[in-house]
Amino acid sequence: MVAEEGKGMGKDESSLSHFYEKLGSEQKKSLAAAVTEKLQGIIGGYGELSVLVEYISVMLQSSRPKETIQTELEAFLQDESGPFTTWLCQKLEKMTESGKTRRRKRDEDPGAAPKDEAARKAKKEKKAAAAAAAAAAAAAAAASAA
Repeated sequence: MVAEEGKGMGKDESSLSHFYEKLGSEQKKSLAAAVTEKLQGIIGGYGELSVLVEYISVMLQSSRPKETIQTELEAFLQDESGPFTTWLCQKLEKMTESGKTRRRKRDEDPGAAPKDEAARKAKKEKKAAAAAAAAAAAAAAAASAA
């Protein structure tokens, strides 16, 4: 049954940390919120879920395979640990894929560049113009001295 539940991931189970590492800080916060919501549906309002959510993220960061995560969660989720772990893997993969899509769209559309990039470009152009003006002034000063 465990092998059947693992179908959703489609990739090597040890790559969970690889998927997790690809998430940005906002995506990690979003994943933690989704995990909390999912756990509330399973456990209900019993107990402090933030500690369990943190434990799950630590397991993801520490390259634990799906089967180990599932086994560790059995103490908290009993029979729901398998379906929860499968959901977690699918959610993680989906979030990673959606991040790639957003980056690809931004790369394809230069107008969609982040504001920081536009500010850096403007600053670079301003420096280049100042350097050109300084070079022209130095050349003019050298010409008048000769």
